[in-house]
Order: sequence, then structure tokens, then C-alpha cells
Amino acid sequence: MLKYPLIDPVIFELPLNLGFTTLTLAPRWYGFVYLCGFLYCYFCLRRHWRWIGLKSIEQVDELLGTMILSMILGSRLTYVLVYNFSSLQQNGIMELFAVWKGGLSMHGGLWGCMLGSIYVSWRYKIRILSVWDSFLLATPLAVGFGRIANFINGELWGRPSDVSWAVVFPEAGPEPRHPSQLYEAFFEGFLLYVVTWWLWNQKPRRGVIAGFFAMWYAVFRSLMEQFREPDRQLGFIFANVTMGQILSAFLFLMGVAIIYFSYRRPPTDVEKDLETIRGKMHSWDLGTTKV
Repeated sequence: MLKYPLIDPVIFELPLNLGFTTLTLAPRWYGFVYLCGFLYCYFCLRRHWRWIGLKSIEQVDELLGTMILSMILGSRLTYVLVYNFSSLQQNGIMELFAVWKGGLSMHGGLWGCMLGSIYVSWRYKIRILSVWDSFLLATPLAVGFGRIANFINGELWGRPSDVSWAVVFPEAGPEPRHPSQLYEAFFEGFLLYVVTWWLWNQKPRRGVIAGFFAMWYAVFRSLMEQFREPDRQLGFIFANVTMGQILSAFLFLMGVAIIYFSYRRPPTDVEKDLETIRGKMHSWDLGTTKV
């Protein structure tokens, strides 16, 4: 059994004297990871703005802003409506927007991004598959570090286990448990990140990255649910099936549909030109790729 590392979820505390009151700035590792993930997504979008089909690099700002807002709303709405509906019944409609209370769904975040990208694609007259591919290049890395932040917070712990690397979490009782957050960090995050970038370098059709991510995130998440303790307020939905596995099944089917659609339709002349642009991207300079 391994000893749980007592890492403070708060990075630092800084009192701020505003004259009429004193506030304490206390950033947390979980929020810091989200911030870094957004910045990395911004980097990827600026790197590939020509390939996406945007008219200027400045349009990346609105694109990312829309995607972030959609992700937060989608993840929060899914968590409240699917995982914790009782809180909505007790506290009313404003519970949907109480993101400061915590409680976000990864599946909901992905679906929120997909819906937000519909608006972005319509506004800028670009292919929605291009937006999904570029955005999801950075997503696995953010997921990986996000799960590590879950481990630091001592939340989303695993099921009881007698493996030699089991951990006793401070708020999960005396039983040693799987550090399932770290399992998820590796499979859903870092491993999927490496494979996704390898696939990107093979220059697949538009939408293949998005479909591949959806399918394999669903597979890895379903497998990791075997080690993760079900949500207290839900438990098992039926037999030994969790809500995470049910949502992953829908996500897997969505991934299959995306890849089918990608290979079903022939590329347009505009897309062929954009693929030529992508093939000439050798520098990591942001926005100065020569065509």
C-alpha cells in the first residue's frame, strides 16, 4: 500500500487588502490545469488557423472563447442533469450555473464543444470537422493533467483494492483504493495524446482525429470505470454498469459516425488547398506559416 501524498490543492494564498475589505487570492491546481489546457488549445488553434479555414489569425480568439464557454456550460449542465439532478430539485434553476461549487462532466464538456463549434462553423463558413480536429489535438493532455489534479484533490477515487499500489484517500474511509485518477491520467490523457498526435502527422482526412478521439476516449473511460468508484448519488445504473460507461457508449457511436461521414464524402477543392497548406507547415512560429 502506498501513502497518499498530502499535496495542498491550493497552490498559494495571497491576501489582498482592498481598503474596504480583504480578499484572499487562492488559486487551485485544478483551476490552474484548466487554464493551461485552454492556453494550449489556443496555441494549437493559432498554429493551424489557415488549415481550419479562418480568414485571419485574430478570429482564433472568438473561436476559442466560444468553445471554452460551450465546454463549461456543457460539462456543468450534464453533471447537474445527469449525475446530480437532486441538487437541481433542491436549489432551483440557478444550480445549473453554480460552477463555483464544482461538479463537471467530461462527456458533457465534449458535447458542449461540439454544439459550440456549430455556431463557429456557421459564423466563419468553415468545416466543423476542422474545428473539432484542431481543438481535440490539445484535449487529451488537458485531460491527463486534470486527472492528476483530481488525485491531488482526493476526489473521484477508485474502488477498494488490495494491490500493492493502493492508496488510502483522506475522505474515502480506511480502505485502500485504486488510484484510478492516475490510471485515467495515463490512458485517457497522456497515451491518447501521443497516439492522437501520431495520427495527425499521418495527415488523415478531416474528422478522423475527432472520431478517433471520441472512440478511444470512450473505450479507455469505460475500462477505467471498472476501477473507479461509482458516483455516490447514482451508484450503479444496472448490474455493474456506471453512468460513465453509458455516456461513453453514446460517445463511441458518435465517433464511429464522424469517421464514417469523413470518409463518405469526397474532399472539396477548398479542402484540397488547405491540405496543401498543412503540408507546408514546418515552423512552429505562430501565424507566420509561409504558403
